[in-house]
Amino acid sequence: MIFFAVIVVFCLLGFGWHRYLWFDLQYDDVVSKYCNEYKVQKSLAYAVIKAESNFKTDVVSSKGAVGLMQIMPSTATFVADSIDKKSFDLKNPHDNVQIGIYYLSYLQTKFDDVTFVVASYNAGENKVKKWLEKGGKLLFDETEIYVKKVKRNIKIFESLYN
Repeated sequence: MIFFAVIVVFCLLGFGWHRYLWFDLQYDDVVSKYCNEYKVQKSLAYAVIKAESNFKTDVVSSKGAVGLMQIMPSTATFVADSIDKKSFDLKNPHDNVQIGIYYLSYLQTKFDDVTFVVASYNAGENKVKKWLEKGGKLLFDETEIYVKKVKRNIKIFESLYN
């Protein structure tokens, strides 16, 4: 919480250097291209990248999620089929960002609320649908923490770059 308060104070005071330390717009050409193409807010895409990998391209999670946007290979195959992408490398920032942003766009067609889009990105679409059937409460602490982190990142990116 203190970290967030410090960032907000720096944002309000107009210090420019903090952007490059914590919330830089890395890969902006690719992120902008696919956010525009798939109609996803850049702040959402950047918030997910920040939460998932902190802009590290070669990260692989213990569950097998890969790259900047920590995409599961099965999700990547689903997306690649949807966009008619013949081959991809999830450690390649261009491929990873394209697939991740398309997947966010797909989730936006399934859920109207960013909370459930982000929760689905983390826990899976079917789990979130089941949670919604049971009253809409996120049932995994990990997912609830993740959603809060991404929503916080969205606010920071918006305050810095909008």
